[in-house]
This record gives sequence, structure tokens and C-alpha cells, in this order.
Amino acid sequence: MFRFRGLFGRLLGFYLLIVVGTLGILGVLLSRLLQDYFFAAKQQELVSKGATIAELAGPLFQPGADQKEAQQHLAVAGRLLTGGALIVDRQGQLVDSIGQRPLVGTDGRTSCAVCEQLPELMAAMNGQVVTRTGYSPIFHESAFFAAVPITDRGAVVGAVIMHSPVLGLRDTIVHTRLLVFGLALAAIALSTLLGYFLARSVADPLRRMSRAAGQMAAGDFDTRVPEKGTDEVGQLATALNRMSSSLRETIQSLSEEQSKLSHIVATMGEGVIAVDRAGHVLMANPQAKAMLAGQQGELTGQALADGPLAAAFHQAMSEGKEATISLPGHDGTAVLQAHISPTAVEGSTVGAVGVVQDVTELQRVEQMRRQFVADASHQLRSPLTAVQGHAEALLDEVAPDAATRTRYLASIVRDCRHLNRLIEQLLDLSHLESGQAKLTLKPVAVPALLHRVVDSVSDAEGQPEITLEAATDLPPGLADESYTEQVLLNLLANALRYTPPDGQVRVWARTESQHLLIGVTDTGKGIAPEHLPRIWDRFYRAGETNKDGTGLGLAIVKSLVERQGGQVSAESRLGVGSTFTFTLPLANR
Repeated sequence: MFRFRGLFGRLLGFYLLIVVGTLGILGVLLSRLLQDYFFAAKQQELVSKGATIAELAGPLFQPGADQKEAQQHLAVAGRLLTGGALIVDRQGQLVDSIGQRPLVGTDGRTSCAVCEQLPELMAAMNGQVVTRTGYSPIFHESAFFAAVPITDRGAVVGAVIMHSPVLGLRDTIVHTRLLVFGLALAAIALSTLLGYFLARSVADPLRRMSRAAGQMAAGDFDTRVPEKGTDEVGQLATALNRMSSSLRETIQSLSEEQSKLSHIVATMGEGVIAVDRAGHVLMANPQAKAMLAGQQGELTGQALADGPLAAAFHQAMSEGKEATISLPGHDGTAVLQAHISPTAVEGSTVGAVGVVQDVTELQRVEQMRRQFVADASHQLRSPLTAVQGHAEALLDEVAPDAATRTRYLASIVRDCRHLNRLIEQLLDLSHLESGQAKLTLKPVAVPALLHRVVDSVSDAEGQPEITLEAATDLPPGLADESYTEQVLLNLLANALRYTPPDGQVRVWARTESQHLLIGVTDTGKGIAPEHLPRIWDRFYRAGETNKDGTGLGLAIVKSLVERQGGQVSAESRLGVGSTFTFTLPLANR
């Protein structure tokens, strides 16, 4: 019924053990005390009655006294005794025996041999009152004995030996013990009932707290324990409920932070890899998996494949220092850079985190920057060298005649104009790419704009024929008119520069889908296919020998068109000609 292995069983068991032990000890002590009390009372009673009988028996030892009256008095007193009394003279001879169990011989007297079996007789003859409890060989049973001296004028003349059987008193003691035992059983039963409820009052709340703690360990932090009372158990229940609420808030906060961190890591442009001390991947975001797909497989839950990345992680964890390495991308053309940092807990390295970046574009931009510096330096150095040479020649007066000096001066002016145009175009391109140039987008009548641009360049001599093909009912485009005019002028200037006088340049425009398509087609020498992808780069001139251009015109065209929401493209065939087109969004789209 009871589970003594549990707290409830142990509490109840210990409680019952204490109660039974205490009541048992008290019962034994009480029984002993009662026995001693009854025995002492009985002996005191015998002494008191013995003194009375000794007084009544005094005339038996006085010569001339009325002994018959004394014997009558003794007989009456003997009927009141539960035992008996022996009256013995100085010589140990039995004088009389009264009570419920008298001891009398046939001749009315007994021998001293009987009295010698009463050891307390000698003490009584010395004037002492003696009591004893023990077995009597005379009566063949246990009895109480009391010896009281009989005196006459201060001298001991005999003794009264009182005796009473123990059996009657033992019955009283046994009944008393049974009563005590019954009361003890009742007390144990009551204590068991009280102990049961006491143990339940302690064990049940603790059992509920144990279940609640188990539910918390399983992740259920909404469970609550009833808070009853203000004692230690109630305070423990209150503390457990507060801990549950605190843990729920803490876990919720950690979950939110983990969710944010996971979202941040998942949406980072860089790849992130976390490994443990053994090199097994604990976490890898999608970017890392995509970047290292050809080298590492699935990553998560697996060890890093042997290679530079695994070696870098091992080095960072073993040395406790950051490490940076470069890796090829999964397609063989991309360049990756991995920055690895060891992670430590209490001074001990437990893993490492690596951030993988695709630096292909950065390297391309860096290469473009270097190329731009080299190209700009070259573009500036060539005319400056020519200007310097002609200026030094004029200063040294090495020109033989005025015509030569005039030719030198004309060359200086031409190179200065070229430098000025180059610098202006660099500034324009810089403003466009940095966003400093302000565009005003509004509806523009493209046919009128094309006519104006063609008319502005049609008066030059020795240039190819220019034709315009644009319907007057073309819908307006959404563009910055001045920048669009500059785009057309740049494209038209390139077409006229590379088309022979007997060739033809055609400017046209038409609508396509949701935009206007505007193009300039020439019948020049064309561009080789390997040069087409780079003609929009700065200072790139497709291997031309004409030094009059700056190599920035098409780059400016591309920036201007893209700033207006359009796109540029080019098609060309060697010996046939080229077509440069760009788009503009429709104004009524």
C-alpha cells in the first residue's frame, strides 16, 4: 500500500518508528514504575498493619495480661488481612498465626526450624523493620514479607512477620499493563493517521514539484505548482513557479536571438561555416554551401574534406590564431577568400568559425582600377609628351622657319584641346558614376531630338551621308533631354569617325514593347568579335590606330543610358559595319 522507497513512505515510516519506539519505551517504564509503586505500597501497607498487629500482640508477651482478649483482637484483625501474620517470640518460637493463611502446628506452636526460613526475623529481633519480596519455601509461592518488632518497655520481645501473596497484586499489574498497552495501540493508530496526513501534506506538494520540474526539463515552461501556505514547502513552490516563468522568458529570448542570428547568417552575402574541435561542420549557411559545393559536398554534419580549407581550420584551432586563405570557386573562375577565427570557452579552443567571401568582383574592380590608372596615365602622357617636345623645340629655337613653328604651335593647341576634352569626359564620367550628376526625367519628343542632332553634324565636308528614319508619331520617351542628346552625339561622332566618306550612317528609332529603341548604324570597318564585350570599358578602343579619340565616349554613353533606366548594346561585323542601340522607357508606361 505504501511505497517506502518514496519520500511519503520514508516520512511515514520514520514517524511511526519514532512513535512506536517512544510509546514502547514509555510503556515499559510506566509498567515498571507501576509495579514498583504497587510493590512499595503493598510493603508499606504490610508494615503499617504489622505495627498494628504488634501492638495488639503485646499482651501475649506480658505476664499476667489478658491473653485471651488479645487473641480475640488478633483474630478480628486477621480476618481483615489478604495474607497472614506470624507472631514469633524472642526465641523464634511461633506464638500465633492469623489471617487468611495461618501457619499453626497440632500443638498450637511450631518449631523454630520454620521461622529460621524467614531471614528477616533476625533483623526484626534487632529492632529493625524489614520488608522483602520473594519466593517463600514455607508457602511455596512468591509473597510480600514485612517483619515488625514487638517491644515491651523498650525491649524487643518478639516480632510480627506479615506475609501476602504476590499473585493477587500481579493480576492488578497485568490488567494495568494491558490497559497501558491498549492505550498505546490507540495512540499508535491515531499517530499513524496523523502521520499519514502529515506525510501526505509534505510528500504530495514535493511530488507535484517533481513532476513540474520534469515537465520543465522536457521544455514545458507553462506548468505551475499550486502555492499553498507560507511555510518552506509553499515558499519552494513559489520559487519553482518564478523559476519556470524566468526560464520561459529566458528561453524565449534566446530563441528569438537565435532566430535573428540564424536569419542574419542565412541572408548574409558571405558564407559562414562553424566547426567543432574535431573538424565536423556544425553549421553552414546556404551561401557557404553554394560557394563550396564543388569542394565540400553537403557540409553540415560532415567533416571538412581534405584540402586548404580544412588545413586552415586545423591551423587556426591548433595555434589559437586567425587565418586567412584564398580558394578557387566552384566554377573554377571565381576567387574565394576565407577568414577563420578560433572559438574558445574558458581559455580552451572548442572550434572555429570561418567567413567565406567571393572576392571575384573585388579583384575585377581592383584590376579595372589599376587598368584605369594605367590607361589614364597613358592617355595623359601621350599628348603631354608631344606638347612638351614641341614647346622645348620652340624654346630652343630649333624650328628652321616660321611654317615649322606654326606647325608646332598648332600641334600644341590640338594636344591641349585633346587633354581638355579628356579631362572633361573623365569628370563627366566620374559625376555620372558617383551619382552627383542630376537628371531631370520628363517626356521627350524623340523624332525632334533626332532631327536636331543630325542637323548639328550634317554640314561638315568629307563625311559620309547621314539618313534619319524615325516616324513622327513615335510616343514620347521618359528621359533627360540634354543627356540623351549627348548620347546621340557620342554615338554619331563614333560612326562618322570610323565610316569612310563614301559610306553611310543611319540614325533610326522605333517602339518595342514598353520602351523606345534608338540606334545608329554605320557601314564602317566594323569591330572584331573579341573586342565587342569590352568596348564599353573606359579607355578601350578596340586596337584602333586613330589617336583622336579618348576611349571614354562609349563608357559615358553606357552610364548616361543606364542612369535613365535604359540599356545599351552593340552588334558589328568586320568589313560590314556596326550598329549601336540604346533603349528609353516610354513616358506613358
